[in-house]
Amino acid sequence: MHVIRIAEDYSFAQVLGYLQRSSLECLHAVTEEGRLIKAFDAGGRLLLLEIGAGVEPATLEVRLLAEGRETGPQRQAAVRGELMAVGLQERTDELAAACRCSEGGAANGDAVVSEAGATSGEVVGSEAGAASGDAVVSEAGATSGDAVVSGAGGTSGDVVVSEAGGTSGDAVGSETNATSGDATASAGIDEAVIALVREWLDADVELAPFYELGLADEVLREVVERGRGLRIVGIPDLFEALVWAIMGQQINLTFAYKLKRSFVEAFGRSLEHEGRRYWLFPTPERIAAVEPGELTAMQLSASKTQCMLTTARLMACGELNKAALAAAEPEAAVAALTAIRGIGPWTAHYVSMHCLRHRDAYPAEDAGLHNALRTRLGLPGKLPVSVVRELGERWRPWRAYAVFYLWNIH
Repeated sequence: MHVIRIAEDYSFAQVLGYLQRSSLECLHAVTEEGRLIKAFDAGGRLLLLEIGAGVEPATLEVRLLAEGRETGPQRQAAVRGELMAVGLQERTDELAAACRCSEGGAANGDAVVSEAGATSGEVVGSEAGAASGDAVVSEAGATSGDAVVSGAGGTSGDVVVSEAGGTSGDAVGSETNATSGDATASAGIDEAVIALVREWLDADVELAPFYELGLADEVLREVVERGRGLRIVGIPDLFEALVWAIMGQQINLTFAYKLKRSFVEAFGRSLEHEGRRYWLFPTPERIAAVEPGELTAMQLSASKTQCMLTTARLMACGELNKAALAAAEPEAAVAALTAIRGIGPWTAHYVSMHCLRHRDAYPAEDAGLHNALRTRLGLPGKLPVSVVRELGERWRPWRAYAVFYLWNIH
């Protein structure tokens, strides 16, 4: 077990409550004991971690449950090579020409959606705000506590797995056997792994300046008082953040979760532990290699399919990458994202909030934000976007946190 220090004003209970409301998410689980279980990809090492509140204040405990490792990086390299050989621009232009991700007339194919009103607490969905969804962590059907890792459908021979603390472990779905089941004896929980946990849970940001601002603001005061300690639980994987937003355009949350679950189980990787399967989102290289028909067969529209494939191929070739976007000025990052057809301002600001960690991201046209502001202001009618933008000006440089609290504290 590894103990890490976090921000003094961090409330794991608030974060856990948020994640319990999003328990339909297929990429994490909340245990009855109040701990989180999630699989991470740490540079080809697939890690299943259990995270809980520490005994000491302002600490988290992180325990490694199982570890797998990629043994087939040549597949990803081959995809990159194929894309570069045929010419990235030619392929992406062809896809973009067919891309019409606007399902309901939103500008540039953007989804004007929000987590407000959805009991899952997740962002992707529709303006209607579905109350529930069916995407749950799937049961693997395993009869033992052995950890298993596989590619989607169990057909890939690209991974090896070991159970943390075990003495031996065979790699299920792999061409080779793990030489040791002791995951801790390998790299274990190193600083790179801890950095992933910190980023996912936004564990280091001190919110005292935001709270000072919020408590002095008549619109934010109540949500800040009730939500104190809550953090923006992120999506560290840029590809996941983008695809999740595209996938959820102009559909209700229940259907969005069903799509995500089907997509992840068809193309993602997974670790099994004690009879339960924990999924990792598919890589852009994996999706860049699929045929459009494989996605449309899952009830993804043709336009969303083309947008997702364009995004996957841009990322697989390195033309679109998180490091460059995170290093750019927030306005430049939004401009770079919206230059991709099918990605509009809402999606760009959502990715900025949850993946790039831009604290001042502000989706001014978001329907859930408008609903929350109408409630706080006691107004019956629709708010003009100009009013929403004007309100946001007084919340700089913490507008992302203002939006997140308004979305989630009811």
